[in-house]
Amino acid sequence: MIKKFLNKISNRTRIGFFAALFLLFLSYILTYISTRKVSTQDYWINHTNEVMHALDNINGLITEAESSFRGYLLTNDKKILSAYDKSIQKTDSAFDKLRFLTRDNKNQQKNLDTLHYLIDKKFLWIEDVISQYSLTHKTPFSLLDENELSLATTNDILNEVNKMKMFESNLWLKRSKSVYEYSGLIEILNIVYI
Repeated sequence: MIKKFLNKISNRTRIGFFAALFLLFLSYILTYISTRKVSTQDYWINHTNEVMHALDNINGLITEAESSFRGYLLTNDKKILSAYDKSIQKTDSAFDKLRFLTRDNKNQQKNLDTLHYLIDKKFLWIEDVISQYSLTHKTPFSLLDENELSLATTNDILNEVNKMKMFESNLWLKRSKSVYEYSGLIEILNIVYI
């Protein structure tokens, strides 16, 4: 009878041990999966921040190019014009980076096509004014006549950038919520399995 009782306790101990081992293993797997999901979402949150930073950079570079252009018209200093050329090159590089960063998002690629068109339109207008100014060294009338067109193009660029940033902000919120949910799941799993 005692032997039977000891065997019963021994069997229950083994079952309890294996159940605890199984739960520990299950906890490990679920924690691993949740941690991987948090890590993936964290990558995408950083990616979204990088896209938004690149969009801000484009705005700044366009403003820098416009300032250099206007400075050249005021001073006729070719050094300022070289700053304008550098701004265009930096804008192109920043745009290429944006194109690469958003390669997985068709909506943002379409928005980039629109943005590229607007930026080209702006820079072509500036190039035209610079060409006219270089010939006469007088402020061309087209600068005054088409200045409203230039301002409208600048506003269109800003609106397109803001639209893209809003899209990215919405992605950021969605991704942040996922990270929060998965982080909460990891905490719950850790508490439950302790």
